[in-house]
Amino acid sequence: MTDTINYLNDILQGIDTLDTREAVHKQLDNVEFLYEAVDPEMQELVEQVITRLTERLQSLT
Repeated sequence: MTDTINYLNDILQGIDTLDTREAVHKQLDNVEFLYEAVDPEMQELVEQVITRLTERLQSLT
């Protein structure tokens, strides 16, 4: 669980460095896969990261 939180935190800390749509899509794919694999109590946190990545993707349009 701690590894998952650290992984998501790393993504959030580096979100501004994702400067192409492809880079954001790659992270979205990884996080969406993680959503399916984590316990239900972690899914809300993963959803928050998905939301931030989606916002980043929209800002690159």
